[in-house]
Amino acid sequence: MRIAYNDIYKTEERITRPSAASDADVRVSVMRENIKFFNCLYFMRDNIGSMSKTERVISTHILRDPSAIITKTLGVLSGEMGVSEGSIINFAKKIGFDGFSAMKLNIAQCVTPVNSHAAAAVSPDDGAKKAVKQVMDNLFYAFKATYDILDGAALQQAAQMILTASAIEIYGVTSSAMLANDTAYRMMKLGLPVKAVTDPLICPISAIMLNQTSLIITISASGRTHDLVRAINIAKEQKAGVICITSDANSPISKLSDIMLLTGTSGRLVDNFSNDTKIVQLFLIEALCSYIAALRKEQSLFYQQRIDQIWQEYYQH
Repeated sequence: MRIAYNDIYKTEERITRPSAASDADVRVSVMRENIKFFNCLYFMRDNIGSMSKTERVISTHILRDPSAIITKTLGVLSGEMGVSEGSIINFAKKIGFDGFSAMKLNIAQCVTPVNSHAAAAVSPDDGAKKAVKQVMDNLFYAFKATYDILDGAALQQAAQMILTASAIEIYGVTSSAMLANDTAYRMMKLGLPVKAVTDPLICPISAIMLNQTSLIITISASGRTHDLVRAINIAKEQKAGVICITSDANSPISKLSDIMLLTGTSGRLVDNFSNDTKIVQLFLIEALCSYIAALRKEQSLFYQQRIDQIWQEYYQH
């Protein structure tokens, strides 16, 4: 399904994906009509790491000087980029436009707001304090972007799925493994039946053991990790619920999930899925857990006190 980007942020209208589960399944129906997405320049910046070689060439050229794209013809850009005119048109269609002209119009509408935040990596010429300021600015921008695109209804539905699941598994591999472990421990302190699975081979194996009352939460910045895609497919065969936390709304994991919790990035072109992304995902996870704790305040407090008691006894010996 194509996405139309006509404003700084645009509400995407989708038809609710029918659930494969039967009426007996414990499953929250997910509506995605009101998810907000970045304009095409944000989209390119946030997804360049998962694009094909040709798409990356096109995105890099556009992002280098978006203003210059507005006045150039398709033929001129084709020569500058070293790709065919058809490749540029296909790229425009792939990210949601009817063609090159529509994409160019969107760039013209959005070029000024996007450049208002000059996200960048720390430079060797920066002083120590300036480096801290640069990182702080980038993270603030990423937090704000995440808040702007977050669908509150989806977050609420995710919380309800977590509260009603008989077993919860958090999947995250490689750089997301740390987040998976942290999320599992955070939810464990709320008294939830949760465990982290961070081995790429064990994820699909563990998914075999799930059932219609189980839930998996997948953490992946790119949303394209092969082992996680495989695990989700198996989980869905077992009719388990699926929540994903990702930075790519069009990734395979996003499309397979019942609920997508989308995070923004700092907008940096290089090192796209850097620590910025992980910190923002941790921010969203903390917000989700805080909301769940508020919904089950007494139970959360009870388990927190028990866990604190165990820690105290441990350190006394």
